[in-house]
Amino acid sequence: MSLIGNQIQNATLARYPNATAELAIFALAAGVFHLFDAALIFIPQMTVVLGKSAAASRVCLRFILVVSGVLTVPVILAAIPAVGAPLLRAIFNIEGETLSSVMLYVTLLSPNILLSGLRNYYIGLIIQARRTPAETP
Repeated sequence: MSLIGNQIQNATLARYPNATAELAIFALAAGVFHLFDAALIFIPQMTVVLGKSAAASRVCLRFILVVSGVLTVPVILAAIPAVGAPLLRAIFNIEGETLSSVMLYVTLLSPNILLSGLRNYYIGLIIQARRTPAETP
């Protein structure tokens, strides 16, 4: 998530009646999300180095879609009560409504792993286009 996105999100959560609890709940869910999202940080560099041709760029994109999908699975599993509740309870020592709220936020954040992978891929393409001179016939 971007810095401005975090600020808007925090400002929105701060308007809730119990803002401190809501911000803490979201921070716990974001911790779960970022554990897997951080694995995608290499994508812009990979795209710049390996995606030199259209065919290589498509291979990079397929790889990123697969990796993003694989990384999304444990996040989704953490949002399933039978699987995620015992895990999150043990890791964060939370119970009841707080645990349910963390799991809801984890569910809502899970698609962002795929979006983050795609965003990083396109950032790599932009960097490559600006750093690599255009080929002339």
